[in-house]
Amino acid sequence: MLLDELDRADESSIHIISRDALLDSYALIADFYGESHRRWMRKELTRGDVRPATLGFAVFLLINNSTGSKRALLLPSSSEEEQMLAGRILPVVSEFSVSVGGSPVRQRETERLRSNWIITETKRQLGPYISRAEDGRTVKFWIDEEHEAALVEELGRQLARRRSFTASELERAFNNTLGKYDFARPMLTSWGLAHERAGHTSMVLNGLLEAFIRASGA
Repeated sequence: MLLDELDRADESSIHIISRDALLDSYALIADFYGESHRRWMRKELTRGDVRPATLGFAVFLLINNSTGSKRALLLPSSSEEEQMLAGRILPVVSEFSVSVGGSPVRQRETERLRSNWIITETKRQLGPYISRAEDGRTVKFWIDEEHEAALVEELGRQLARRRSFTASELERAFNNTLGKYDFARPMLTSWGLAHERAGHTSMVLNGLLEAFIRASGA
């Protein structure tokens, strides 16, 4: 159906595909792939659970205190520098993902940032809290200061949905991630990208735990 819509489109003009047509196309694909794919699509269409690695990148931004545009995480324009930075940031993300029961970040994903699904998914699913901007060939990510508390609350809710996951395991996951961040800190500092402060980090952890407990009813 989606291909039919595209076939009917005039190449010289803009063609708008209706939401109903798009949903019908999703339904046809879901029927082809079966029930597991239907469940996945329902989650995607209703902004369902955020994947652990995506949560991990948001946690990295929180630990790094990348709040406000002045403390934004800058993705360099040089592919070589981007690969170097990815090699420091993505292991931190992977540590959180694994610690909360998710999968590790694949090796090939630790070599890029701009086209990395983890980064793009974070903005897509947590967009109300995280900003992205381009300054020439440099891309910036930061947490809006006025939305930081709401982001912490949302992460706590998301983590509370994880089956058999406890507050003590969340605290352990956060501390494991903080330990991995310490390995990335020297390079982040030398590039002027490290903004972590112990008081702020403690506040983030306490906020996550409180939000988790509220959401889980523990």
